[in-house]
Amino acid sequence: MDDTLIYKHWISEINDIGCSRINALMERFGSPEKIYKANLKELKETDGIGEVYANAIIKSRNLDEKLRKWDKWEKDGVKYIFSDDDKYPESFKAYANMPFRLFYSGKLPDGKAPTISVVGARACSSYGKAVTLTLAERFAGEGWQIISGMATGIDAYAHMGALRAGGYTCAVLGSGIDVCYPIVNRGIYNDIKETGCIISEYEPGEEPKRAYFPYRNRLIAALSDAVIVIEARKKSGSLITADIALEQGKEVYVLPGRITDPLSMGCIGLLNEGATALTDLNDLRECFPIKRKINKAVPLNKHNQKNVNNTNALDTNYLLLYSCLDLSPKSLERLTVESSIPHDEAAVLITRMKLEGKVDEIAHNLYVRTAF
Repeated sequence: MDDTLIYKHWISEINDIGCSRINALMERFGSPEKIYKANLKELKETDGIGEVYANAIIKSRNLDEKLRKWDKWEKDGVKYIFSDDDKYPESFKAYANMPFRLFYSGKLPDGKAPTISVVGARACSSYGKAVTLTLAERFAGEGWQIISGMATGIDAYAHMGALRAGGYTCAVLGSGIDVCYPIVNRGIYNDIKETGCIISEYEPGEEPKRAYFPYRNRLIAALSDAVIVIEARKKSGSLITADIALEQGKEVYVLPGRITDPLSMGCIGLLNEGATALTDLNDLRECFPIKRKINKAVPLNKHNQKNVNNTNALDTNYLLLYSCLDLSPKSLERLTVESSIPHDEAAVLITRMKLEGKVDEIAHNLYVRTAF
């Protein structure tokens, strides 16, 4: 490992220095090597450093143990990138608190492609699940990039929808890139590594911690042209992502819900803060940063897609349920009896059909086909 990389790794790991102080140091000294060689007086005089952090920098200069770790990363093929690298996400460069070093597995997001972050409740509703799957699958199939945090619930369904379309999705973790959390998402994690990207600012082997997730959320927001919150309770991590996005000047869309539903409370709060209600998925096409990129997005070649849908039970049941519909109104309960599909799954499928324009709900819980 050459000296340049050694000094870059070193400054990335000084305890409590953080992104903004690293940026201040880089602005004054110009390179990590010059920071390493600076004396105490020079460090203290840097904006935001002072005596405490200057001493921390001086004490961090024993590199023996760290060199062994960094050499192991090199041998293991760990991918990392620093903020002065050409491949570092362009969208991060507009904000002061972005990480100096990123770890990743797979292909980094393309700054020229339309990119949306989709976040929401872990314990989401069937409606939220159906909307998320449809949204992610539709736009990923058109060449949009889907960003989320690989949590259970809405995050997982966002990744699944993109993967199902054979599209690109990126998971931003609150742990090392080699730590799959939660473990129930192991299948999604492995698929994303193959066709998309896993990103983290935390070094390999780092276990998830509660304090890491708000920092993770700022990266999710920064990577996107717009943030979509599907469902969120009044106190939710998704609201942190949305608030950060609003602070960054990003467009935030929320899925409207019942005012009595706890899963709508966070979304209603965001509407009061200036977010936009997502009443039609095509609303996203009117978002200016997306609109500017949309004509350059490359739709997926259907013959080259992974098309998990064609082989799984969900598609079989989708077609079965759809065959039970006609121009005579039928309740969901009747459809579940006729199709033998479990109620919860049928509710998800019906919602998906409604979003695709294949089914109309002409009265509460009464459905008809829109065409044959």
